[in-house]
Amino acid sequence: MDNLIFLLITLLLISVVFNNKISNKIILFYVILLPFRFELISLNGVDIRITDFISFLIIIRFFLKRIFYPIGIIYKKDSFSNFILFFSAVITISFFLNLIKFGYLGNVIDLFRILFVLLLSYTVYFDLNLKNINQILIYWVYTSTLTVLASIFNLYQFGLSLNIFLYINDLSVQDFYFLKFITSTFFEDPNNLASYLLLSLFISLHLSFKINKLFFFTAFLNFLGIMISLSRSAYLAITFFILFNFLFLVIFKKRFNLIKTILFFSSLIFTYFFIFNTSNDNSALSRLELWGVGVRMLFDNFLFGVGIGNSKFLFSNYVIGNLIIYNPYFHNLYLNIASELGIISLFSFVYFIFKLIKIDIFFTNYLNHFLVGGLISFLIQSTAVEYTASRHFWFYFTIISIINLNYGENFYD
Repeated sequence: MDNLIFLLITLLLISVVFNNKISNKIILFYVILLPFRFELISLNGVDIRITDFISFLIIIRFFLKRIFYPIGIIYKKDSFSNFILFFSAVITISFFLNLIKFGYLGNVIDLFRILFVLLLSYTVYFDLNLKNINQILIYWVYTSTLTVLASIFNLYQFGLSLNIFLYINDLSVQDFYFLKFITSTFFEDPNNLASYLLLSLFISLHLSFKINKLFFFTAFLNFLGIMISLSRSAYLAITFFILFNFLFLVIFKKRFNLIKTILFFSSLIFTYFFIFNTSNDNSALSRLELWGVGVRMLFDNFLFGVGIGNSKFLFSNYVIGNLIIYNPYFHNLYLNIASELGIISLFSFVYFIFKLIKIDIFFTNYLNHFLVGGLISFLIQSTAVEYTASRHFWFYFTIISIINLNYGENFYD
């Protein structure tokens, strides 16, 4: 199966190379390889993947263009570039303040990862033209479809079938997690896979209305991939987003779309089977205790947090009593940002996202409703997971910013 996936990825890359209508080819290479963890080398236990190398090329290409062809690059002082620069500055200040305070150097890699992904977002924002967005999104969907097919095939390799998900509540906790991880073929964490497919689902829905109805089929495959990932946080994200749409359509008497009706009821069904039947799952029940530790850490280091990557080292200092499961991660993106980077970083992150959503409502006439829906769903899922340096999230976040700021720049004036 790995050889087949590699062949299909190669064909996608070749199609980009020989298609003269496609610009920003190096960014397309990055999108195609984004979900695949192809390791090039390992330096002192740190894996350097092919996407890291391509990211480096994108950044170098951007700065070379800035030096030799500065006229071809349009620099704008807008909320996205200001946010990226401000967020990066606060992260760096927090790191050095806590380096002096705690003396921890083990988090240098964490600092590099988050700054690297923010720098990539910054360069892509200026390098990617609005007219190329659909090309990017289409190839994203092609790749996400491959990941779903790989997950299904991997399931059958273990002698199982999709029928097993009909009896999910009969599985022991151990069998549940075994099943959860074997469907996560290219991601080390099935919740991370689900977050990628969650964004892919909404991209497919966007393309099905904008480009071709055939993308409903890829939307269905991405939805299936989310279901077999057994990520309850992703189920909650879909459910809350569709409930929001349902209420919005009823209150404002908008046209009620059949696809939203189907997703609404299917989300309720899967929520019943997968979320409300976890009373014996200590991993799910322990989240509240972990959040309590995160809140105590935040209030003790309110402005700049404990520094990027330091929460796991200082976790035991804020534990009260015995935890159901001792896991030095908060499983909450907002607590992770607030406890490690401080309330200033959390406020700037949430404030900018609120602006993007507000633009979608008041300026774009819901032209990109499903894309913003993907962003909202990821943020809902993030109440139970933490992927602060997620490559696919920050790239998606950049795409949304390019589109919405193009329509709503006056909002920032």
